Amino acid sequence: MAVVLHLLVGVVALMMWVTVDSCPPYCQCRTILLDYRSGEEVDCSYLYMDSVPSISQGTLRFDFSDNSLESVPVQALRGLGELRELDLSVNRIQGTVPDDAFQQNIRLITLDLSRNHIEAISPNAFVGLGRLAKLDLHDNLISTMSTGVLLSVPVTTLVCLGDNHWDCGCQLFEAISQRPVTNRNSEQTCEGGEPECVSPPGLYELPISSMVGEVVCADGTTTVGMLTTSSTTEQLEDTNLTSSTQGGSGTSVGSSSTPQNLHVGENRATKRFLAPEILIFSAVVLGILMNV
Repeated sequence: MAVVLHLLVGVVALMMWVTVDSCPPYCQCRTILLDYRSGEEVDCSYLYMDSVPSISQGTLRFDFSDNSLESVPVQALRGLGELRELDLSVNRIQGTVPDDAFQQNIRLITLDLSRNHIEAISPNAFVGLGRLAKLDLHDNLISTMSTGVLLSVPVTTLVCLGDNHWDCGCQLFEAISQRPVTNRNSEQTCEGGEPECVSPPGLYELPISSMVGEVVCADGTTTVGMLTTSSTTEQLEDTNLTSSTQGGSGTSVGSSSTPQNLHVGENRATKRFLAPEILIFSAVVLGILMNV
């Protein structure tokens, strides 16, 4: 009886680790228990493949990192309704993540698109991912994001946006005002650090999570957040005093190379910055007159 039990244990262990019948060539597959469900883990990482092979519809975890994909494999992901974890990091995915890219992967808990060349995210790219706990977009080329992108994922989702090329203009301000990106989860962490502004020059390296206050866009219709930290004030002061572009309702933030869609309403920033200097100057003049 003891021999039979040992044989059974050996068979079960072998079933857990050997390549399953549906495993793609060169990939490694095994049976796992994830999210209270038994299914397959498919590991096709580090194979320099430029297309996703056919995998079992019962796959729970799919690792396709460190390959040569140039776009999100929307068609290959269709039908994978049991997928909980998807890793497409360190590929060559470029351009825009399209709408409904993961519409049939509604049970996803973790989605990793980091370390690619993604430049933009369509507003409905992540619609339907109601169970998503972590969305990793760090280390890409993303410069802005519409409000719909952030609102389409649960408020509890940890969104990793560090190491991108953020243009802190009106569109990003509006998105951040609707859904903060500083959510933290005790069980999840982000690589890439805090997302920071790359442009306009006056806001370079300032955290986008500091967006508060008010900015009036060039069309005069959108009022969204602006950075008002002490370090921002110093940089904005230098920028405003040297800016050559002035509008009727505000002073543009940045030099001549700064995008023209961002204006500080009614010169409030300039007035706030110059007030101390005016008081000091007045006091000096008054002192001179009294001595005379």
